[in-house]
Amino acid sequence: MKNMNIGKRIMIGFAAVIIISIGLGAVAFARLRVIEEQIDHIAAEYVPSVYEAGQLLISAQRAKPNILEHILADTAEKKAAIIVRQKASSARTDESSKRLQALTVSEEGKKLFAAVQEPRQQFRTAREAVFALSTGGKTHEATETFKNQLEPVFEKYMDAIEAQVKLSKDDSLKASAQIQTAVRGAKIGVAVGTGLAFVVAILVTYLVTRSITRPLSQAVAVIEKVAQEDLSANLEVHSRDEIGQMGRALNRMVQQLRGIVGIVQKVAQGDLTTKLESTSGAQLGSVSASVNQMVESLRGTVRAVSQSSHALAGAAQELSTVGVQVSAAAEETSSQSNVVAAAAEQVSRN
Repeated sequence: MKNMNIGKRIMIGFAAVIIISIGLGAVAFARLRVIEEQIDHIAAEYVPSVYEAGQLLISAQRAKPNILEHILADTAEKKAAIIVRQKASSARTDESSKRLQALTVSEEGKKLFAAVQEPRQQFRTAREAVFALSTGGKTHEATETFKNQLEPVFEKYMDAIEAQVKLSKDDSLKASAQIQTAVRGAKIGVAVGTGLAFVVAILVTYLVTRSITRPLSQAVAVIEKVAQEDLSANLEVHSRDEIGQMGRALNRMVQQLRGIVGIVQKVAQGDLTTKLESTSGAQLGSVSASVNQMVESLRGTVRAVSQSSHALAGAAQELSTVGVQVSAAAEETSSQSNVVAAAAEQVSRN
């Protein structure tokens, strides 16, 4: 990450968050798809099974009152109408039974469905016997047949149908429980995924921000030291991004300032042999050139002063030589004066 520019870091951070969001959405979609399939399964199997089993139960419950009504009917027309209504109900029951058989796939359901068929047939046989006696005007015999034959078979028939209905309801409840479990799992998965996405987003944001703000803080610290005339500061640069480029440029600037100050200090100490390397920058390059020009001017001045000193030393030497010659001439003149004086004194004595 240190060798990436800031724009790429930010793009990678956003891409990571987007990828996590897409992954979270995919997981949530998969969970919802499972729930949808379970709902479709319930809608296609369990709900119709419960409905058809309920229709069988309702039809069986209505059959007994119809039989009693037929026994109690006082005209042949009423008895015939009841038989017609019962036949239509039996036809609907047959259709419901066929649909329920097609919907029943479990072994337990198939066993219960088979267990309904025998008491159902016995019930219909007893019902037809009661209808025949009742239609023939044998009300007492029809009533006895109803009590002794039909009612016991009817109870078995109802028990078998109720067992079938209970199984259908239980299967439906189990499927509903599975859906609820899947929904809870989806909620937990989405919550956990959202939490993880949030944590990763915070972590990515922290790393990207830290990779930018930390070098900036270090650069600010170096600049503050330079502002306080401390040129010993140096910024450690380990990246190649914009922050790294800024840090290297800052180090070069501090190095140039450090060189200028060093040259000035050496010049102040009398060392005019140093020279500042010129830079490509407009401002610092101009300053370097000016410092080098100043040092060169000082060198020229020193050379001129040195030459003048040498000239003065030569003139002094010549003056010293002339002085020696004058002194010798004076001594010679004094000697000659003494000789003349001695000669004069000798002449005066003679």
